[in-house]
Amino acid sequence: MQLTPTTLDSRAFLLQFGEVMKEFGKIIPWLAPLRSIAYSTNARYFRDTFLSEFNCDEEDIIPYQLTDNDPGEDFIGGIWHFPKSPEKFIDSRNCEVAERLAFERYRYISCLHVRDVRRGKGSGRLIMRSALDSILKNHGSVWGVVSERDLVPWYQTLGAEVLSARQNKDNLWIVSWDESSGERLRGRPLELTVDM
Repeated sequence: MQLTPTTLDSRAFLLQFGEVMKEFGKIIPWLAPLRSIAYSTNARYFRDTFLSEFNCDEEDIIPYQLTDNDPGEDFIGGIWHFPKSPEKFIDSRNCEVAERLAFERYRYISCLHVRDVRRGKGSGRLIMRSALDSILKNHGSVWGVVSERDLVPWYQTLGAEVLSARQNKDNLWIVSWDESSGERLRGRPLELTVDM
């Protein structure tokens, strides 16, 4: 298996976008404006609308995808990498943390996704470890948001520092990684049960 970046106007990203919208489209508020392009067949229109929504250039947003090493390269899952966060918070403590991370030029990751039929085999961990390794090596620091408190310990096993209060008005938990997180991650063996 391999985790590779793709482009916003590729068929591969349209497939990933559809899967992300199916799972998170009604959960993640900042995805709401993108619902109207979920079935767009014009790749250029799709890309331009997506970039316009986030006020970014094409090279700024990197969708990573985990695929099989077969001729068809079946999509297993992926994660999106942004230069800045589209998140909006209610809790003042989360707002302060997000502002500090933006000031310190932390990048942002979101929409970790594994297809239903590929779950439970370590693919999510492989996606996170590989994406974090690449992002930390190339950009230094990254943060994201966990939308289920029960998943916070899983992110901590991946070296995440939890920056949000356990109880907060958003029911979202900000996690971050920096260069020291990357060093700790590289020191840990990756235990996978993924069929290779």
